[in-house]
Amino acid sequence: MFAILVTFVFYQYKTDSLPLDDDDDAEAAPMVATMNGAVLILLGGVGALAIGSELLVKGAVQTGTALGVPEAVIGLTVVAFGTSLPELSTCIAAARKQSVGLILGNIIGSNTFNILSIIALTAAIKPLVVDPVLLGMELWATIAVAVVFALWMMIVGKLTKPMGIVMMLAYVVFIAVQYLQPQVVG
Repeated sequence: MFAILVTFVFYQYKTDSLPLDDDDDAEAAPMVATMNGAVLILLGGVGALAIGSELLVKGAVQTGTALGVPEAVIGLTVVAFGTSLPELSTCIAAARKQSVGLILGNIIGSNTFNILSIIALTAAIKPLVVDPVLLGMELWATIAVAVVFALWMMIVGKLTKPMGIVMMLAYVVFIAVQYLQPQVVG
């Protein structure tokens, strides 16, 4: 999986045909003037992300366990939402600048990276046993969403507000089903 990711990134790099934009506006000017300042901010962000991630996972697992919700469902919902907030904020900022390429690249790139590196590296450290809860409706819903989204983008080529509303409602229904359906424990 990791080798596929490296190949994918190399392919994207080699086939990128867009020239670099040298006409950046004042908003794109660096906020930090020195390399040391930039490295310090980067390290601070990575540290805050690590601490925040740990707190998110611990809090979600403890809350879910207290409510009798399986860890797999907690991962599919609370943790997935929490870890997607950086992508959401990036997409909102990109939408304000009408940068559709950045939005779609962020979403597709994030999912590709999560599947081909995070899962791959985690499995390389310790083999992953798939929770039976994830092999039911959740797996098929994930595959269906990916296929429908890909087909929609290839055929229609744009996402409209009504389509966005339908997608958000579908997600709310998916989350509701996760918490309302009886869970198979085994």
